[in-house]
This record gives sequence, structure tokens and C-alpha cells, in this order.
Amino acid sequence: MPVKEVRNSSGKVIGYRDGSGPIYRTLAEAESKSSSCPEATIDMHVNLDNRQHAIDEYLYGPMDPNQPSVEFWTKIAEVWKTDDIESVKSARCENCAAFNVSYKMKQCMANGIGSEPSSDAMDTVNAGELGYCMLFKFKCAGKRTCMAWVVGGPVK
Repeated sequence: MPVKEVRNSSGKVIGYRDGSGPIYRTLAEAESKSSSCPEATIDMHVNLDNRQHAIDEYLYGPMDPNQPSVEFWTKIAEVWKTDDIESVKSARCENCAAFNVSYKMKQCMANGIGSEPSSDAMDTVNAGELGYCMLFKFKCAGKRTCMAWVVGGPVK
């Protein structure tokens, strides 16, 4: 069962929980203590919807991190109000504080991918340098970035 918001009688979010378990103050804490995997690691449609939201609203990209993508990096530099594109290029999902690459999360992602016949799911997770974006709730490639990048990661 995925972690859900817990609201008080006036509709304010007061915490997060997995099923009927304890209520945690933060989503990150609830997910780390949860025995279940985030929905987006299991359901491809949820993952793609959440990823598209990150692309549309938060400039998640570039599409192919192995290409120069000058236009993309220029847009991100504008968001950060800097001309130092090389510095902006160093802010990647792989070093974002919301990028979860814990063993448990990698297993969740592999289990979701592994539903395909004869897939070696962990090879896919490792080859894509995948982690889970705890801000936008999707499987995220470590070489990409977005305008919500937070210093201090990844979560191991």
C-alpha cells in the first residue's frame, strides 16, 4: 500500500502513513519507513504522468543527457539567474537531495520493471542510473536535472 497523506478535520495535511501504520511528519520519513514501494515505481502510467509533470512544470531534462543540449542548459541557467552554464550542468539528479538511490528504492524500481517477461530489471536500473525523485514521485535518471534541484544528495 502506498504512503498517503493524513488530513485533519479541516483538510490540513498533518502527516503521512502507510496503511494504518504510524503517522510520520514528513513524506520522506514515511516512505523510508514504509514496507511498500511508491506507486510510481510499480505503475508505469503513474510514473509517466508524474515525469511529464516534472518536464512541463519544472524543466526536467535534458531529453538526452549525452548530447550538448545548449538550449536546455541555457533555460536552466536563466532559472538560477547565472551565466555559468558549466556550474549549472553540475547540478544533476544524481547529486540532488531528493534523489533516492537506496537499496530498497532500487529494489522497488527493479520489481516494477521486472514485471516484463525475461527482463533483467536491475541491469535497467543501473544502466539508466535511475533513482526515485521524492519531490515529483517518478523514476528519475541521474544525469538529468530540473529547476527544483536541491544540494546535498543523493539519499542512500
